[in-house]
Amino acid sequence: MKHGTLAPVAFALATLCVYASTMYPSAAGGDATEFAFIACDFPAVPHPPGYPTFALLTAFASRAFRAMRFGGPAWGSNFASASCGAAASGVLYAAIRDAVGGRREGSTTIATHAAAALGAGLFACGKNTWTNTIQSEVFGLNNLFVAAAVYFTVAFARDNAVGPAPDRSAAAFKHALKGAFTCGLAMSNQHTFALVGTPLATWVLLRGLFAGAKSLRSPSRLLAVLSVPFLGLTPYAYLVLASGTRPGWRNGRNTPRGGNTPGAWGETRSRDGFWTHVTRAEYGTFTLFSGEGSRDHRARLGITRYARNLHDDTGGIAPWLMLAAVIGGVSAWARERRRRRRRRRRNEKNASDATTETRELALAGSCHGLAPVVVAYALYTVGFQLLANLPIEKDLYAGVSRRFWMQSDVLAGFVAGAGAAFATSRTIALLALGGDGRGRGAMRNDANANRRRAFFEFAALGIVLALLCSRVVADYRAMDQSGNAYYERFGREMLRPLPKGARLIVRGDLITNSARYVQRCLGYRKDVQMVDMAMLTYKWFVKTQSGNFKSFHWPGTHYHPNEPPHGFSMRALLDLNYHKDSSAIFLAGGWHDDDPSTVGHYDTMPFGIADEIVKLPAAGGAATRGLPFKSPKKFYKRRAKALPNMTFGDGGGGNFASRAMSRHVLPRFGGDREVSLAEKYPEGTWERVVMTDYYGARHKLAHALLSYGIAAADVATRESGDDDSKAKDDRVYAFETSAAIIEACVSEHPPPVPSFYYRNLGICRQRAWGERREKTEHHAKMVTAFKAYLAAVDAEGGEREGGYDAIAGIVLEAERGSMVA
Repeated sequence: MKHGTLAPVAFALATLCVYASTMYPSAAGGDATEFAFIACDFPAVPHPPGYPTFALLTAFASRAFRAMRFGGPAWGSNFASASCGAAASGVLYAAIRDAVGGRREGSTTIATHAAAALGAGLFACGKNTWTNTIQSEVFGLNNLFVAAAVYFTVAFARDNAVGPAPDRSAAAFKHALKGAFTCGLAMSNQHTFALVGTPLATWVLLRGLFAGAKSLRSPSRLLAVLSVPFLGLTPYAYLVLASGTRPGWRNGRNTPRGGNTPGAWGETRSRDGFWTHVTRAEYGTFTLFSGEGSRDHRARLGITRYARNLHDDTGGIAPWLMLAAVIGGVSAWARERRRRRRRRRRNEKNASDATTETRELALAGSCHGLAPVVVAYALYTVGFQLLANLPIEKDLYAGVSRRFWMQSDVLAGFVAGAGAAFATSRTIALLALGGDGRGRGAMRNDANANRRRAFFEFAALGIVLALLCSRVVADYRAMDQSGNAYYERFGREMLRPLPKGARLIVRGDLITNSARYVQRCLGYRKDVQMVDMAMLTYKWFVKTQSGNFKSFHWPGTHYHPNEPPHGFSMRALLDLNYHKDSSAIFLAGGWHDDDPSTVGHYDTMPFGIADEIVKLPAAGGAATRGLPFKSPKKFYKRRAKALPNMTFGDGGGGNFASRAMSRHVLPRFGGDREVSLAEKYPEGTWERVVMTDYYGARHKLAHALLSYGIAAADVATRESGDDDSKAKDDRVYAFETSAAIIEACVSEHPPPVPSFYYRNLGICRQRAWGERREKTEHHAKMVTAFKAYLAAVDAEGGEREGGYDAIAGIVLEAERGSMVA
């Protein structure tokens, strides 16, 4: 290994150790879960635009580690992502070192390594980068491509800048070729790279044609550089080869044709299907969101939130260092312009090698490739926010948008490293020379100054390493996901209570991908036929996927009630499939918001995380009296078995390294502070969505009992002469059981608890007290619940519900009564 490679490799390995010790052991939510089961189902096609490079990488890693019987099915995919993220930090380190150091290896100082470590470390240790790198997401690989593009831009700038020497020109050309290939390969992973690659590539072309060594002036070289990116796009051939690979299935016309495995996207074997998939044409080529409000732009809010995130993730250091880099770059440019002006006045000819070397030394504090990286940073940061139409005022979508900020963070890390080098070189020069203002040449001839300089450089390196280690220690517990298997358990708990051969219609990333992972990767409950409602809306679904769902029949080509005659509604689908002698149909994730066709025809009954679809009017057999079911006791006994059973820990301590850090390292350096669930998994994280859906499944059953009790009370009011003791006991049972379920949810739910939990709890106690006036504890608990409801609504800050004033009046009246008593 070359001496110049050792430091970046060591930095990358150290980063990988941190990432691997905190890495998810299983599926990690959102798209990461999809990529995990796509790796298990290789060859299969992920969602648009297909991400073929990452799909191939994770499939290889997953199969390799499973062959070694090391970790679960998702472990290899997660490790591949973590390795790419760690490699990105090492490449960024090398880019900063080469940019701020001289072209000769001996001119790279300890201060240069300190600046490189600080810039790369601020990027690698940021919570946003850390979180999205320890799971099977495309962003770790994309960060590697961005860092590599920056590195090759710096290498080209360094070799193209010093003159027309043939060896330097050839070296610059090679770097241009490598950078061009990297840009093409990056585009096969994530299209947003275009906002980074375009300014970098444009700068390289212009410099190669008109400045410095003019290393791209040759037509053959220019043609090669323009052609190589297309070679990087070859992984897209995987989308063609992977589509339609499911054996043993015939389509509706009974002609031999392959389909896709469950969860695989698109019809990429055809020309139109391939182009539609790669360009994301089905939901917007240059957009991230196609739901309600997708036409609204929130660029100013996005830029503001990004700036705040950059400040928080780097402890407020990066913005100041980036400002120092810009100041250093402008001052170096101004010095060079003055030097050239003086040379022209003296009619100097071509500089000699010594003059060239003097120029490099005079540019100490400047940075090769700084200008194009700053332009790329500004273009991507602003351009992405203009294109991204996500409703980031909502926490979950803000979390999705935050993942795309990492490309900006890579560039910010480079600029911050350049700023650190500029600030460090100026500070050390002043301290080492005692402020006497001598130049660099005088410093070289002063042994004492050299010793002072070495001391301060090592001190700077020590400060940087201490800073980075302190950040790792401070954030380790919050970032440790080594014991986090929430999504796998959630998928299991959703499928576990369903009857054998059940049919399940799912909606939403968490519900769909978690269940798909445990089915496809773990082989759990593969008898359940699960149809993705989102996929069902595409015209290719029935053609490529229907062979996986033998128990379903299709009234058209795709689910879209507003596109007749081939588009169908949910009611049409259920009418064709709902029969007494067929397996039950369940729904998880709710009905589609824009399809009211089931209203008045079908309803749902809680069945754990999912709901059982029932046909009206016989929704349980008691509908003749307006009741959803006959006996609340039998209903609860049967449905309680389907409730999910999960526990929520802090998600850490899942491997030896994590436990060793928690027991031996963190306590010694003040990093053993306990992190609450609410702090570790705030709103906008997938873990919080898991918790919300888990407690929501329990609350759903409580709400069904509450609804029964209210309906039964209305029946008793209408049929006052028929209010026997059994009916009253049933109502009390429904109210008290519902209250008990909600109280358990409230006591376990990490804060903030949704306000409607307290509202429904108060209503349960109010109704139970109305049935049994002698039980005064119901009244006291009602007042307590309503008080908590009022406080929760005020804390949420949203629009108040219609019953808010009535509940406030009940609380006020109760308080007045207690004061009078």
